[in-house]
Amino acid sequence: MKKIFLAALLIGAFVMPAQYVTAEEATTQTAVSSNNAVKTDVLKELMTFEEVMAAYQKEFPNSDIESIELDHQSDGWHVSVEGIDDDNKYEIKLNASTKEVTGKKEKKLDADEAGGAKRKKDKLDLKRLISFDEAAQIALKEVKSGEISKFDVEHHSDGTYWEIKLKDSNKEYEVTIDAYSKKVIDVKEDD
Repeated sequence: MKKIFLAALLIGAFVMPAQYVTAEEATTQTAVSSNNAVKTDVLKELMTFEEVMAAYQKEFPNSDIESIELDHQSDGWHVSVEGIDDDNKYEIKLNASTKEVTGKKEKKLDADEAGGAKRKKDKLDLKRLISFDEAAQIALKEVKSGEISKFDVEHHSDGTYWEIKLKDSNKEYEVTIDAYSKKVIDVKEDD
């Protein structure tokens, strides 16, 4: 049930084209090439969210998700999913285009974090989490234009936040959004 619900909420996170996602693309799911808008079947470009969760659950069943990150690097889009159970912390890294597992880790929790304490504190509430699409729209509304180069969602001591990084000409922005209420917490601009 969790996998299906999260897939419905976050499907936009894994259906972006293999380039940065511009404000126009985020609203229309259109890729821009040579100044011409061209519709693309973006589902074929990257792993679906269901495929990402299946890859994670295959390696680390019976654990909860702590964070999800989709990042555009020089060699394409990469996904990192971190999870936790009562005694261990897990991470799986995937190439979002080739669907290959590029890395995985398993680490024992410290004694003060074991027994479910950290799991209860850090797991994402998937039922209340706003989707990537919603978070992207909010971020793009704040900065007016730009290309999304990275997004992640994770729980912090004071809340659960989407952090969206955008690039526009020579400026970079980071928009922090409450992942449950949709409230914009902060907008940072770097030259």
